[in-house]
Amino acid sequence: MSGLYKILRDSLTLLKEKPVIFLPKLFSALVGSLWFIGLVSGRISLLNLLLLFGPISIIGVLASLMVASMVKQGDISLKTSFYIALSKWRQSLLLIIAFSMMGFLISLPLSIGIYWYLITGSSIILTSAAIITISLMFAFVFASYFIPITILEEKNFRSSIKESLKVSKSRPKEVTLLTLFSFLLLGLTTASNEYLEALGYIGFLLGRLTSSIATTYIFVVSPKYYLEV
Repeated sequence: MSGLYKILRDSLTLLKEKPVIFLPKLFSALVGSLWFIGLVSGRISLLNLLLLFGPISIIGVLASLMVASMVKQGDISLKTSFYIALSKWRQSLLLIIAFSMMGFLISLPLSIGIYWYLITGSSIILTSAAIITISLMFAFVFASYFIPITILEEKNFRSSIKESLKVSKSRPKEVTLLTLFSFLLLGLTTASNEYLEALGYIGFLLGRLTSSIATTYIFVVSPKYYLEV
């Protein structure tokens, strides 16, 4: 526990000393939020929204790799970290595809549960479906917890997946606690965002930017722990 506390404390200290680390995720959140606002407001055509989905997803992955690169290299340079992340563009594309497929599979039980609940009104099935989805989500996050840093460390996508799972399995208690901490932090951030969203689009945007701050912290903790095990 003392080791985990040190990682969490050192990660927070690093962000306080080098706030530039927040910029990649803040930029990614800003772009993604504007895309979503365009979607719900109807100000951007459906075709353009679909065309922009790919680039926005890539920006999100590159932002995560940039944060991991800053932690790994110790060189807090946006330019350097961007070029390092960009050099992994093939792995980034594969990561987007893999995560999209997993996201669909993970959400499938809950989607079926909601559909069945609307037809039969069975809350038991809905609850069971929600538990299955949450369990699958937790298992997926546990297995992929170190993906940003392992993509930078390994030569190909497959080996980065294997390395992330290997480290998680070798430290099950610690990674489980870190995963729970990530869920808790994001849950608290999401709950607080509901008050901001009452302000409309501006509140929604502020909420997403706030979430990106919490996400950045999580993406600093992950490589720092990986590099020290």
